[in-house]
This record gives sequence, structure tokens and C-alpha cells, in this order.
Amino acid sequence: APERNGHDYLQTLSDRKSFQNFEDLSSSDPDFTKFFNSVQKDSKIYQEMCSKNQIFKMEVIQQNKQLFNFYTGLDLDVFNSLFTYLQRKASSMQYFHGERTTYVQPFNLDGYGVKRKPGVTRQLSLQEEFFSVLYRLQTGHLLEECSLRFGVSSSQFSRNFTTWINLLSMELELLCKNAEPDEDVGLASCFKPFPNLRVILDCTELFSETPSSVEYHKQTHSNYKHHSTIKFLVGIHPSGAVTYISKAYPGKSSDKQITQESLDLIDSLIPGQKVMVDRGFTIEEDLPCGVKLVIPSFKGASRQQLTANELSKSKVISRARVHVERCMRRIKSFNILRQELKLSQVDVYEQIFKTCAYLVNFQNP
Repeated sequence: APERNGHDYLQTLSDRKSFQNFEDLSSSDPDFTKFFNSVQKDSKIYQEMCSKNQIFKMEVIQQNKQLFNFYTGLDLDVFNSLFTYLQRKASSMQYFHGERTTYVQPFNLDGYGVKRKPGVTRQLSLQEEFFSVLYRLQTGHLLEECSLRFGVSSSQFSRNFTTWINLLSMELELLCKNAEPDEDVGLASCFKPFPNLRVILDCTELFSETPSSVEYHKQTHSNYKHHSTIKFLVGIHPSGAVTYISKAYPGKSSDKQITQESLDLIDSLIPGQKVMVDRGFTIEEDLPCGVKLVIPSFKGASRQQLTANELSKSKVISRARVHVERCMRRIKSFNILRQELKLSQVDVYEQIFKTCAYLVNFQNP
């Protein structure tokens, strides 16, 4: 491969040196040296980590609140509160084992223990498993690197991640979906012209690998992104909270089609409420009777420009609607979503996106 100034511009991921020990990882991660030095101060924790070949341990990371937020996206107090809420159901989860998994009940909704044969002793505590899942969502590291850092096999980390992602997506959706914050929650001044505004809607796309099948390629190809994509409808409350995430759609799907098929959102609207959208969402006829659509004005083909009144109205709407764009930017700040979706992950990608989206509600404003 040609090299310029000592850099191989055709280098691939498989060519790069894999992390095999503490020294390799220390030289690649600027935060690792500081972390490793703090670990060595407590010889008991250090010996335990060495015996398990575990590089990361939550007990040490949480001593630095700024570093903990960097690796999880959450403050330590918020993390502990969320884990306490999930702990009862997490303790009765049935871990994913591929095709061998029995899809009767992934975890016990009543919180009572599920009787099963004793399995392999848990290598990480429930709290460390939760921490490791947030760590991967936030950093986007590969399974192999995550398994090295937490001292478990790649297959074990994959099972933990898949199981927790399914639990998180379901539980966070129950907490946040179509929720209406308290009336005393302060709203930005740009929403004052829109009383009773229930939700602001927009679609977002994420890159995916190109399917080998021509038919599937046609369905996933986005004319807007000029790439194969997966598409989601995102809805936020004027307070900024994420309150709706649709199921995943191929990139060719239109914004209008996705909204029309999101019947759980449409059926939750009541007369007197308003829905704010962009120009592509011509869904006024699909909304329940009495629900008003707030949408910028159209110029159309019959005239050259908008009237002064229409232009002023559109500017007011745009100042409020931009908040959903900012929210989608925060969702995509999870590094796992910045990578191209692998087709092997398509079964869990919807749960990953929903988890990342609803976790934004638990971050600092």
C-alpha cells in the first residue's frame, strides 16, 4: 500500500494492531493512564482486576464524576437512580442465547424470580453489566475491545449487551413514550405562540451497509443521503423531552408514510392539541378531528414567493421547530450510532436507537 509522510492511507481496521494487554490500551487511550494509576492505589481492586484480566471497573471509574459522565453520558446520581428502577426486572432477565433463546418471556414483568436451571456464575455484577452497556453506547467500541476492558469473553459481552438493550428499550419507552411533563415546566419563549402544542415531529436517517440483494438495496437507498439508510420518526415535547420514537423503516420510506403508519402516536392525540412538523409532513387529513397541524407555508408552483404574512409565520414556526433538530443531534452523539449499521445488527438496531434516544431525557439539559 502507498505511504505518504509515514502514514498508510489504505490501512483497514483489520490491519491495525489489536489490544492484547494493558500497555497496548494505555498507549491508545489518553484517559487510561490516569485511570490505571488510580486503580493501583487500591491494591485489592487492582489484584481483583488482574485476576479477571479486567481493565475497567465501575467502582474505580465512579470516583471521578467527570470521567464517569464521559463514559456513560449520565451523572453518577442519575445512573444509580435509573439502575435502582431497573434492578428488580434486571435480576430476573433471561439472557439472550441466539436461536437457543426461549422467547416466552425475556424477563419477568411481575418482578418475581423465574425458575431456571443454574447457569454459569455471573462474571460481572448487574450494575457493572448496566455500566458496560452504557459504555458501549457512548463510546461505540467494538465487542472485542469492550470484552477485553471488562474481562469477559466476546460472546458473553454480546449476550449481556443484547439482553440489556431489549430491557432498556422497553422500560425507557414505558417511561417516556407520549409522556406529558408537568404544566409548571418552563418552556422556551419561542413556544408561546403555540399553546397546547403536544409534539414536534421530524425524521432522521442513519447510514447502513448496502444489502447485496437488489430489491433490498432499492428499499434502503435514500435519495436525500445518496446512501443506504435506516429511518426513524422522532417526536419531542416543547420542554425538550423525547416522547416518541417510531419503529425502524428503510431509507426509501417517506416522512408522510412513516407518520401515517405511526398509529400509536396518532391515536394518542386529543382534540385541541397541536402537532408541529416540517413542510414534507402533509398529514393534516390523517390527524384526529380537532387536532391542528402547525406547518410552514408552501409557495407552490403557481406563484414566485410567499406573502409577508406567510414568511413571518414560517419564521416563527422554524424558531420553535429547530429544537427537534437539536434533539436529534444529541441522540446521534452516542458514538454507536455514528457507525454504519452492520446488517448483522439489524435485529437489535431499533432497540439501540430507542435506548439512546430515551437516555437523552436523563442527561443534563
